[in-house]
Amino acid sequence: MKTTILCTALAFMILVRAAPAIAQAELPGGEAKKSFEKGVELYNAQDYQGALAEFLAAYEIKPHHSVLYNIAQCYQMIDSGAKALHYYELYLEEGADYITETRRQKVEAEIEKLRGQLTPLSLSVEPDGAEVLIDGKTVGSSPVEKQYVDPGEHTLIVQKDGHETWKKSFVAKRGVPLSLEVTLAVKAKPVEPGGDAGKKPVEPEHGEEGPVEKPAKAKGKVPVAAPASTGALALASGVAAIVVGVMNAKHHDEFAKLRDEIASGTYTGSDPEAAYEDSKKKGDALNAGFVATISVACAAAVATAVLVPFAIPKKQPVEVHASGAGLSVTVAF
Repeated sequence: MKTTILCTALAFMILVRAAPAIAQAELPGGEAKKSFEKGVELYNAQDYQGALAEFLAAYEIKPHHSVLYNIAQCYQMIDSGAKALHYYELYLEEGADYITETRRQKVEAEIEKLRGQLTPLSLSVEPDGAEVLIDGKTVGSSPVEKQYVDPGEHTLIVQKDGHETWKKSFVAKRGVPLSLEVTLAVKAKPVEPGGDAGKKPVEPEHGEEGPVEKPAKAKGKVPVAAPASTGALALASGVAAIVVGVMNAKHHDEFAKLRDEIASGTYTGSDPEAAYEDSKKKGDALNAGFVATISVACAAAVATAVLVPFAIPKKQPVEVHASGAGLSVTVAF
């Protein structure tokens, strides 16, 4: 019994020590201190998501470099290495005058370890001054420094006023450097209404007898595509009707033969009634199919015949006038 209790206690101590220690900060009283203390309590209880929310809230109320270290620890515990790296670096930057050399070396070692587990991303963006977002979060304006992202799929967006937005998904592999080049296209300027109002119209060239006008092409009352479509439908339906008609005629002979065999008692099948019903249903289906296809073919043919005259362009009549000996004749053709 004592051995069991001792082993359990040792296991608990190892578990507690396995979790990285978090920083203790002397924050002033108020909501920031409450959130920080709640974050420490949740972290020790291994509720890292809850602790992260409390530490972020504390830092939002009262920024303090020690809180950044705790935020980084939480992100590292929930396998969000890129964010942990960001907050470790921010911790070293904001706490430069306060943290000990031992702590600095420890954090720098942790940063190097994380960089080896992440994907280094190099971005070449044109033009400068474009906003760069990774997974919907702004990481800076071009040119941007090398970024580190977690392995997996991500979305890169680059945008700038007056340019087309660039968006692309990419897959990052652990420890494999990745380079992306982005060149934003300039948006085309819209044409303003009345922009050509002040321009002098170009005079058409003409000979001594005045300008020559090209005659307009004659058009029918309906598009040529209309009778062409109905004609194609008539042809296709006609072919289908022929095929179904041939099948129907063949089945008619087979059905007559089956009926004679059943009537004469020479049918060799096991169930003559079922065979008769199946053959009759097949015949009814073929009859219906033939009627349907021939009906469509006829309707489409009639529609084509009606539409063709309206699709043919009509030429303008040409009139010839002749006069002489007191007579005047006009012929139109």
